[in-house]
Amino acid sequence: MLYNLVVIGEAAAQLSEGTRANADEIPWTRVVGLRNLIAHEYFRVDLEVIQSILAEQLDQLEETAKRLLEADRLD
Repeated sequence: MLYNLVVIGEAAAQLSEGTRANADEIPWTRVVGLRNLIAHEYFRVDLEVIQSILAEQLDQLEETAKRLLEADRLD
């Protein structure tokens, strides 16, 4: 799961400012920051925090990503 969070964070880092602005409910800077923490400071990763993120925030990110992809497809 940690690797998947790294991939999500890397993808978030590549989003345009316009796309990020269209989904301001997502803390994009924190998503990218989590990626950096996992990839570069893995000794500081708190698995309880990761579990909390997965349980409480991943669904919102998924819904937002689907909405953004659908909007992009319609443009």
